[in-house]
This record gives sequence, C-alpha cells and structure tokens, in this order.
Amino acid sequence: MNLLFIITGIGYGDATRIDAIISALLKKHPKTKILIAGYDNSFNYFKNRFETIKISGYKFIDSSMKFSILSFLLSNYFLPIGWVKNIVKIRLMVRKFKPDLIISDFEPISVPLSKYLKVKCLTIFGFDPIKTLK
Repeated sequence: MNLLFIITGIGYGDATRIDAIISALLKKHPKTKILIAGYDNSFNYFKNRFETIKISGYKFIDSSMKFSILSFLLSNYFLPIGWVKNIVKIRLMVRKFKPDLIISDFEPISVPLSKYLKVKCLTIFGFDPIKTLK
C-alpha cells in the first residue's frame, strides 16, 4: 500500500499525530510505502525519515500566541498561488509513487489533488469543532 500524507507545518501537533499513525500502520503493514508532503515544521520533522516533498503553506509572522488578522492576510496573500504550485509539484512526484490513499490534516490542496488522482482522501482533524465552538 502506498500512502501520501499532506501535513500542516505550523506546529508539531499534526506532525506528531501523523507520526503515531504511521508507526502503527508500519507495525501492522511493514511493506507500506510512505510519501510525505509538508512545510516548515512538518517537513523538518519527517525529511530524514521518509521520502518528503517540500511544499508551501501558511505563514505566521509572530511566533508568540498573538494573532493579527491583518498580518496573517498580508503574509499569506499569495498562498492560493502556492497551493496551485503545490498541486503541480505533488502531481509530478506521485506519478511514480501512485498513492492508494491520501491522508491529510485538513490541508486545502488534499481534496483537489485526490480528485485529480482519483484517489480517496482521509482528513484527520486535531480538534472537535462541535465541542470547541460551543
């Protein structure tokens, strides 16, 4: 089985969650091949362990817990163009890899990529939006 993981690179939460999933999968199915597409922290976390594609993603100017909508929008103004580049870059890499499933932590490029490749996409959320938004 070939699995393509597309992982958010903002922090280490998504990367460590996916790492636990990969470890469990490889214990059960050791012949599983893994390809990871990630940016920033997720790329650095996996780059020496699995075949990894560096993609572009969200940018946060401030490393503290402060969030400014204006600075976020300005620093991510060209992100939709980056998503298109990411899809092209990943498409070229997966021609040889041919994933059986795409697993993502809610990266926006996962769904159009899965439609293009005609491969199912599984999205893993790091929070329960129903409980969080109450």
